[in-house]
Amino acid sequence: MPDPTFPRPIGIIFIEDVEKRKKSWPHLDFDQDACSYFLLQMNSIQNLFEFQVITLYVPSDYTLPDKTENIFDWFKELVGSTKLKEFGIKDWIGITSENLPGNLLLESERIDEENTASIITSYKWQKLRSPPSVFEHIVISILNVALYALDMQFNDDPDNSFLNSHYATRGCLFDYVDWLQHARIGVANPQICSSCKNDLLSLAEEIKTRTKSKIQIIDEINKFSQENGWEISKQEILQYIT
Repeated sequence: MPDPTFPRPIGIIFIEDVEKRKKSWPHLDFDQDACSYFLLQMNSIQNLFEFQVITLYVPSDYTLPDKTENIFDWFKELVGSTKLKEFGIKDWIGITSENLPGNLLLESERIDEENTASIITSYKWQKLRSPPSVFEHIVISILNVALYALDMQFNDDPDNSFLNSHYATRGCLFDYVDWLQHARIGVANPQICSSCKNDLLSLAEEIKTRTKSKIQIIDEINKFSQENGWEISKQEILQYIT
């Protein structure tokens, strides 16, 4: 049975050498410390997830992928490794600036009975899709994949998920965004469409049945769209950008 405790821990790994930064490969096209400050603001405004930035060191903790590897396949192997199991976290998110297979912005997958792996890319976001900022894109994407991970943890049938993306662009958190220029719509003003609200209500009911938890998923998600919370974070983050 899934752990009934909320907030649920989510491990976040920035995929670059934390000491060499832009001299490493792969490396990020933004400052990971500034991004960490921004995304960890989420822990103070909602109770669904507890996001944790886990710093790993090269080469003592892990080895970065080489240029021929599929970076998501590499990350899934890392999530299944003994090193990450030491943290007791079941859901992991990798953040990269490399292009993902299929030109995707994010991807999520269950890697075994207990663990999920997700990856988010900032590839060319600042150049092609900003505003909104790359940090806002990462934060909303983290919320998106964390919800998919929650679905996978409480769903025994991966072919019949509670949550599903939709090809129609509705400015919804679960837009598939086949046309990548539409990605900025849901990031700038994150909403949940009516059909996805019903899906989230079904997921919440399943969680309640299996764990007795009365977590209000939609209410918790709505806290992300509070204008004042975002504006304060965007102003404060400026002093941390290098």
